[in-house]
Amino acid sequence: MTKIEFLNRLEELLEDLPTEERESALKYYDDYFEDAGIENTDAVISELGSAEKVAAFIRSDLIDNSWKDSEKIIYTENGYKDTKMEEDRFEVVRNDCENHTKEEGSPNKKTDPGKTKPQSGNNNTSKILLIIILCIIAIPVGIPVLSSAFGIIVSILAGIGGIFIAFAAATAALLIVGIVLFVTGLVQLFFSPSSGILMCGAGLILLGLGILAVI
Repeated sequence: MTKIEFLNRLEELLEDLPTEERESALKYYDDYFEDAGIENTDAVISELGSAEKVAAFIRSDLIDNSWKDSEKIIYTENGYKDTKMEEDRFEVVRNDCENHTKEEGSPNKKTDPGKTKPQSGNNNTSKILLIIILCIIAIPVGIPVLSSAFGIIVSILAGIGGIFIAFAAATAALLIVGIVLFVTGLVQLFFSPSSGILMCGAGLILLGLGILAVI
């Protein structure tokens, strides 16, 4: 059974009680669970017993205490009490939780707040020093790597530039040779028509290739 189920069942069993008394009792047991902590919910339920048992205790306490309507009366683990005579409930809850922890064999140590304070300044300093050391170690390795990468990039760019220049030169050569052959073939037509036609054809082919290369 969970805390919510326990309180809901207790509220159902106390439904016929006056609103003020019912809410006072429910608030007490809700605070009791909160003070014990969520990790001790099962232990608190085991300690209190069933919701029916708690409801019967509350009803009997209401019958035995005719002064329950006083404004200075609150509900405690021992029933309705005068606030002037109430013991420190938080101390009782803390002691119960500590006893339960000891029974389970868990260590119950009191720590010094000054010793448990996070050392954020020291952690930040250590991180900065670690980063600086890593940078110093990485420099001898990083510089050659960066230099190699730069050299590869330059070589690739130079190769691309060389290919482009060679292609441009070849294109220009095709255009020039094609024009020269075509003009020479026109002149040769007057002396040797067959040679002139051949040269004009070769010139047109080279000229076409050059134009295609330009495109």
